[in-house]
Amino acid sequence: MRSNTVLGLVLIVVGIVLFTNNYGITSIEIWKLWPIVLILWGLSNLHSGKSSNDMVIGGGLIVLGILFLGQNFGYVLVPWDMFWKLFWPTLIILLGIGLIRG
Repeated sequence: MRSNTVLGLVLIVVGIVLFTNNYGITSIEIWKLWPIVLILWGLSNLHSGKSSNDMVIGGGLIVLGILFLGQNFGYVLVPWDMFWKLFWPTLIILLGIGLIRG
């Protein structure tokens, strides 16, 4: 399936949910679901898998998406100050390794 098709379908679903929320038909908190975008992006990177960098980035996006989604629904309690202190240095190290490996 082409990426434009997937993006179009996502936008249609979001529009329908917002429309039905505005008219009181549903009360879906769609903004809590934004981490699904990270998860889908990560899965796309894993699926393309052109290099090991794609695999690492895809896995990282999936993990981040799951953490954010879990936090939004109260299933995961992450001390975000500690998370960000670890995330950025780890990301920089992984980018450096990716550059060296080519």
